[in-house]
Amino acid sequence: MARRALTYGNRFTHRLGVRHPIVLAPMLGVSTPELVASVANSGALAFIGAGSNSQAELRRAVRATRDLLKDRTTVLGVNMFVPAGVQLSPAMWSSPQAAAVVEAQSRKATLMPNMASDSRPFTMQHHVNNFSEQVDAVLEEGIQVTSFHFGWPLRGEVARLKKAGVFLIGNATSVEEAKELQRLGADGIIAQGSEAGGHRGTFLQPQRYEKHTMTRTVPLVRAISAAVDLPIVAAGGLMDGADIAAALTVGASAAQLGTAFLTTTESGVHPLHKRALLDSNVVTTVETQAFTGKPARALVHKWVRNMSDLESRLPNCFNCLPEGHTLASAEVQASNSDMMMMWAGQGYSRCRAHISASDLVSDLVAEARASVCPRDVPEYWTEPYVQTSDMRYKLMTV
Repeated sequence: MARRALTYGNRFTHRLGVRHPIVLAPMLGVSTPELVASVANSGALAFIGAGSNSQAELRRAVRATRDLLKDRTTVLGVNMFVPAGVQLSPAMWSSPQAAAVVEAQSRKATLMPNMASDSRPFTMQHHVNNFSEQVDAVLEEGIQVTSFHFGWPLRGEVARLKKAGVFLIGNATSVEEAKELQRLGADGIIAQGSEAGGHRGTFLQPQRYEKHTMTRTVPLVRAISAAVDLPIVAAGGLMDGADIAAALTVGASAAQLGTAFLTTTESGVHPLHKRALLDSNVVTTVETQAFTGKPARALVHKWVRNMSDLESRLPNCFNCLPEGHTLASAEVQASNSDMMMMWAGQGYSRCRAHISASDLVSDLVAEARASVCPRDVPEYWTEPYVQTSDMRYKLMTV
């Protein structure tokens, strides 16, 4: 008698050649080469966070990571910030927004009067040129997957990447953004729920993100998967295998986790940040613009509370608070957590202590399989890949 087994055809994992529908989120400044390589070696897709870093910095990160791969052909991803979503001309700020920027700078000066700024007044043209140079590096280093935060690249950059066969993923915080990304040519979409740590990728209505783009992850994935015909990567508050299974059940092709990896042994997070993530006395996160001017979910501490009354008035752009990174860097040097950037998703209380990234991936896989009813366990995690047009479960005779 033929044995019947349930297999899963996932065009995302099949297309990218990864074993597990798990993605390491790009965490600029935290995702060390050791962390990215460990996750990639474990069979998941791992992203290097390039942000707005220079081409040279991106090349160094890619090469350092590749040196640690068991197989140098293993797929790596690179995430970049889209210039149009980074900077907003002060001429476009409303009067309340401009006043809030002045007040924010005043508060920084009061708290750290002797702080020397190393921030440079980058122009939009600088960001555009730098992005083009990042694309050069992606192509020349043979990167197979890129994702974009704060919007979608210009047509010429998209054409260059697509010509080389690079898989392009956009970040959506609403159904409208997902539809726009599909129209513009995205190959996949990250559905970033309101629980996500770090910067929100809102780009269609960035000045009104609190009203239009704060849907929780599971309902957002469900809505986006019904609205577009692209692989969806769920992101936001996902911390364990049960979360991953839930995301896959409602329409995701993969689950992206960032906060869960912050407390792994390979993470580059500051010890005070790691301690706060593991401290049961710290009980909340909040969307804040207090550091960079762009809304990002972080642990609540002194500086976040100090800036809370300005949150609704600041313009959504990096250039409204150009000294945010300087301030946070000074706090890191002083080992003071009062004004340190402590990005964290809402699920951070389930972070695990004293665990390697590879062991975490193994645990996530085991938990995801165990969280599904045994008769319905799909073989997400093993060969062969069985590709189906609608990415649903498929019974096969084997």
